[in-house]
Amino acid sequence: MSTAIVLYDIPSKSGKPWSNNVWKIRYALGYKGIAFKTKLIEYPDIEPTCKAIGAPPTGMKSDGSDMYTVPVIQDLSTGAVVADSFEIAKYLDKTYPDRPALFPGNSVALQKAFVQLESARGPRSALPRQAFLPMLQHVLRPASHAHFRHFKELGIGMTLEEAATGDMSAIATSFDWVAGYIDENGSGQFIMGEMISFADFVVAGYLKWMQVIWGDSDVWKDISSWGNGRWIAYLDALAEYAGGF
Repeated sequence: MSTAIVLYDIPSKSGKPWSNNVWKIRYALGYKGIAFKTKLIEYPDIEPTCKAIGAPPTGMKSDGSDMYTVPVIQDLSTGAVVADSFEIAKYLDKTYPDRPALFPGNSVALQKAFVQLESARGPRSALPRQAFLPMLQHVLRPASHAHFRHFKELGIGMTLEEAATGDMSAIATSFDWVAGYIDENGSGQFIMGEMISFADFVVAGYLKWMQVIWGDSDVWKDISSWGNGRWIAYLDALAEYAGGF
């Protein structure tokens, strides 16, 4: 199978993918069976790289200037360059309709509503600030340290060392919120019941992010116990789409 897709990601010391946002697309490509290669770029290189390849900005910085983020894909078969995980997922379904759908049953609007609500109530709203310091120390390579520290501390209004304390109750509660939505289906372990969808890759991306950051630590063991191991079983159910990581 020829490799048509280039996926832009941020490297780690261990070589393991860690970004929850990029994981959404790693899972999506794996699920659709689309071959891809990864191009790694450090934090300071994201903006100039995106501009060089024609990737659009995905937001706005506090100073009003354009913000560029990963994931970004280049589709070498069409020439398209797409940024933002949700937009990339829509592109993949539109461009590769013969592969398993990320938005089954024409569920783009419903999944967008879930993702937006998840940002306010789910894992995104509760991502633990105490993860930033171990992420800097154990995950990111030195070339990204200063950039990461500057923008994270600017965003949270404190040093990473000050943010490193605290418990995981808020993030645990946010996953309970996700579980409540899944349980409304009555059967099946996924957001849409028995059907895998892009929304599942959003949730799994946060789990993979925490798994890489905390590894075999007591923190990850505690996370693994949430919901009587529900979320480890969730990752196991999606493992075949994770590219061996």
